[in-house]
Amino acid sequence: MKIIHIITCIDRGGAENQVVQMLLEQKKNSLDIVLIFLKGNGFWVDYLKSKGIKVIGPIFPKGNYLSLKGYEKLKKILPKRKFIVHLHMPPSLMVGVILKYLFNFSYKIIYTSHNEAPFIKFPIIEFFFSKLLLECSDYIISIADSGKRNIIKRYMINPNKI
Repeated sequence: MKIIHIITCIDRGGAENQVVQMLLEQKKNSLDIVLIFLKGNGFWVDYLKSKGIKVIGPIFPKGNYLSLKGYEKLKKILPKRKFIVHLHMPPSLMVGVILKYLFNFSYKIIYTSHNEAPFIKFPIIEFFFSKLLLECSDYIISIADSGKRNIIKRYMINPNKI
C-alpha cells in the first residue's frame, strides 16, 4: 500500500528532520512512499531524491491553502488505488481533510502532532475548527505524552484515537 506523506514545508526544522528520518527508514524497509510539501524552498528535496524518495512540491507556493489550483494539482497527483495519507503539522491536516471530502477520496488519515501550539490564535474558532480537523483523522500520533494530554484535554479527542 502506498503511503503519501504531506508536510507544510520540507525546510530545515524539527518536524521536518523527523519526517526525513522516518522517510529514510521507510525507504530502507521497501515501503512505497511519496512526500508532498505544501510551501517553502525545499531544503531536504535534493537529499531525499538522492535516496530514491519521490518528492513533489511546493503545491501552494504562496501559502494560500484555499487555492483551488493546489487542490487540482493534488487530485492529479494522488493515486487512484487505496493509500494512506500521513499528515504532519496543522496546515497539512487542513489540506488533507479538505482534499478528502472535496474530491471524495477514501484514504485513511494519520496525523502527527509535532508540538502543542494551537492551530489558530483565536481561541473559540481554534477550538471548533481544530477539533473538527482532529475528529476527521483516523489516527493521531503525538510525539510526546504532554502533546497527547494536550490534545485530549484541549479538544476532547478520544484517547483511543491517539
